[in-house]
Amino acid sequence: MSPSERRELLSVLRRHKEDGLVVRRANALILLDDGRSSMAIADFLYLDVGTVRTWRRAYEAEGMSSLAIAGYSKREGYLSFEQEVELRVHLTTHPMRTADEVRAYIEQTYGQEYSKPGAMTAGNASCEN
Repeated sequence: MSPSERRELLSVLRRHKEDGLVVRRANALILLDDGRSSMAIADFLYLDVGTVRTWRRAYEAEGMSSLAIAGYSKREGYLSFEQEVELRVHLTTHPMRTADEVRAYIEQTYGQEYSKPGAMTAGNASCEN
């Protein structure tokens, strides 16, 4: 990453009105440029390591335009507020090791399918991946 590209990404982090997902992408890219591993960044930012790697490849191919969130719906999750609270309580008393375990529990209990990041957000869980 060139110094000017880095300055541009840092300016995204400092924009208070910037979309939160764009800021997360910029933050991950800055951490990659600092020499941190995709795995370490994923753990720190509660992301799937594949997401971080995808963001890196997109940035390398498209530059700053890769930060745009195309087609993101910002829709509500599949679970009601009450179900999310119930899920958080369950995960506090029955910790799960992976996002896949959380996803399986959500599907079995609530009949809803979630992506790994979606499952982590729905349950506000902290798993290994």
